[in-house]
Amino acid sequence: MSQWPESLSALIEQGKPLVLITIVDAKGSVPRGAGTKMIVTEQGLHHGTIGGGNLEYQCIEAAKQRLRTRGDGWLRKVERFPLGASLGQCCGGMVVVLFENIEAVESKQPEWLAQLLEHKAARATVELITPLNDPVKPKLVIAHQTLKSQAQAVVKAFPSSDQQVAIQNKECLVEIIAPNDFNIVVFGAGHVGRALVHVLSGLECEVTWVDSRADEFPESIPDNVMKVVDPNPEDTVETVPANSYFVVLTHSHNLDQLLCEQIVRRGDFRFCGLIGSKSKRSKFEHRMRAKGFSEQQIASLTCPIGISSLSGKQPGHIAIAVAAQLLVIHEAVLMS
Repeated sequence: MSQWPESLSALIEQGKPLVLITIVDAKGSVPRGAGTKMIVTEQGLHHGTIGGGNLEYQCIEAAKQRLRTRGDGWLRKVERFPLGASLGQCCGGMVVVLFENIEAVESKQPEWLAQLLEHKAARATVELITPLNDPVKPKLVIAHQTLKSQAQAVVKAFPSSDQQVAIQNKECLVEIIAPNDFNIVVFGAGHVGRALVHVLSGLECEVTWVDSRADEFPESIPDNVMKVVDPNPEDTVETVPANSYFVVLTHSHNLDQLLCEQIVRRGDFRFCGLIGSKSKRSKFEHRMRAKGFSEQQIASLTCPIGISSLSGKQPGHIAIAVAAQLLVIHEAVLMS
């Protein structure tokens, strides 16, 4: 749930009391690892998931009960859940779960959340420190370099999309919040673009969605998506971080060509994919050679796109095939 700070902030602005749930430790076979988060509101609505099943159900019910009986004094509580013995889940591991009650005060977000969002917007790495032995002591946001030397000695890293999690002397939770490096740029808000963004909205990635036609975008945009309406979509190519994943599927072949050339010329991408057939690729290759692009540059363009085992032509099929292709590439990067 890489967008949890933004989701938390949006709910607070609506004046909704909520509970932030975090897995702080996990041993054995478990649905999700340490660092996984979800948010539960008073109405029982939840954002994110800690793995489903009876564990998630029990945590949601505990959060709802807390919200129904506010005023008993605790703002933060840690509980252990043996999955096999007490919850009847076959995976049989054990998780330690942190429940944090967060009240909206005049719809203003806590200072730590405002600081975290500011650092996140600047793509800075920070430590988020949560006291576990004091239920009312405030959380702290500290620049990464400040604690780096001592944190390395006490922080046990867990695999997670954008953070490493640890318990320091069992007294506080240290979360290293780093910029999300799964940045996807989708050019085109047509049928396939909308279907692809819908699929990507369920992944831990950040999407920049670009089109020159404002009326092509849906009214509701997912939390992890930034909409960009620009009469010159190619201008966005230079504004996104290095190692981004580009997917080009606009309404215009000429614009597709311009975008692909801009991306390939930039060079520092992890994926440059173009929707189209082999014949479309052949035409693009011919034009790029005529403009002096090298064979290596041309080979860096992926067209057709999507994993080959999924060959459906419907927008939903294409979206799933492309999203799967991006995940395969990104997981290979994480494992390298």
